[in-house]
Amino acid sequence: MQNLHHLAAGCQKDTLTFQEKLTILDNMQKMKWSQKQTSSYYNNKGYGAQVSQTNISCWLKDKEKMEAHVGVGGVNPTTHRTHSDHHPELEAALTHWVEQQEAKLLPIKGRLIKVKAERLVKAFTIFVHLFLLFLGHFLYMYIFLNAYTFAVSQPHTFRQLLL
Repeated sequence: MQNLHHLAAGCQKDTLTFQEKLTILDNMQKMKWSQKQTSSYYNNKGYGAQVSQTNISCWLKDKEKMEAHVGVGGVNPTTHRTHSDHHPELEAALTHWVEQQEAKLLPIKGRLIKVKAERLVKAFTIFVHLFLLFLGHFLYMYIFLNAYTFAVSQPHTFRQLLL
């Protein structure tokens, strides 16, 4: 069975990397352990609550994703977790900008990407606010015009509604 570097030391880490999670799952499969047995084994080795039955269940659900990230080099094996894009439009805009910079052979540093991302967020926020303002105005006009149309087409009924 593969040993993990910090198991021998008996120290507890804050979070496990993808590679460590995959190693635990591989060991579980090789030893034909249940999730409970695996949790118990690694808890005795110093992992504490990090290798709980609940966590193992989640890792099994995400195993293919973790293997894909580690296998293709899309994520460093020492990565602890990935996140989905909360704003795919911003992610796409930033990716496009990075690709343009690379095509121009311009160096891109972390600080520059962060500044560009902040500018995109501001631009996106302004766009969203303008859109909501327009939408509010549109809804107001839609309601007003419908009320006006109703009042013109059925004045008697409209007067009764007002009373």
